[in-house]
Amino acid sequence: GTKLTKWDDTKNVLWKKYQEAYSFYLNQNIHVFFSEDYQTKLQKVAEQTQPLFEECVKSNEFGELMRTSTEYKEWLEQEWASKSEKVVNTVEEITKYKFPDDEFTIFVIDPKVGGGKYLGNRKIFWGHKEDWENYSMVYLMHEVLHEYLGNGEIEHAVIELATDNELRIRLNNDGEYFQEGEEKVGHDFLQETEKKLLPHWQEYLKSNTSIFEFIKSKK
Repeated sequence: GTKLTKWDDTKNVLWKKYQEAYSFYLNQNIHVFFSEDYQTKLQKVAEQTQPLFEECVKSNEFGELMRTSTEYKEWLEQEWASKSEKVVNTVEEITKYKFPDDEFTIFVIDPKVGGGKYLGNRKIFWGHKEDWENYSMVYLMHEVLHEYLGNGEIEHAVIELATDNELRIRLNNDGEYFQEGEEKVGHDFLQETEKKLLPHWQEYLKSNTSIFEFIKSKK
């Protein structure tokens, strides 16, 4: 059989010792959790949470993850420091919006674990390999725009048009919408909406209309 990684060994140990809490935070089949004796299970989750996290943090595997995540964080900080002025100016040109002087907090993880999500309150979870040039710059601005534009379907589609596509092409001085080399760009579930918006979006880019007005007009 396939040889287990060290992480698999650690996860199996934690699962056996803290099954209710592990299952709860894994967030799989959460409806099953609440369809059973959830009060007893929630009590166990409360009791197991701190020891589960403490044991995980003490593991050698977590220490290695912290090391590689710190290295990635340092790289990301250098990337942002060298490119942020151009990136922000370009997004402001695309959106016709001058961003307020807000501070965002980025929670960084090794791209091998990976993820990207806007957490609300100007907080972003991020860790992703560079699938193409300026990948992190594009998608960090994608998450930033959720703070100002919202999370509805139209808003999300417009954010992808503005960042995943237009910002990517302008920063890289090359490219096409919805495709980067052999890589598809953007969420599949938004592609139909984005393609319907595209001719209107292209007209918008030539206009003096703000991105807020554009979104409002497409509701």
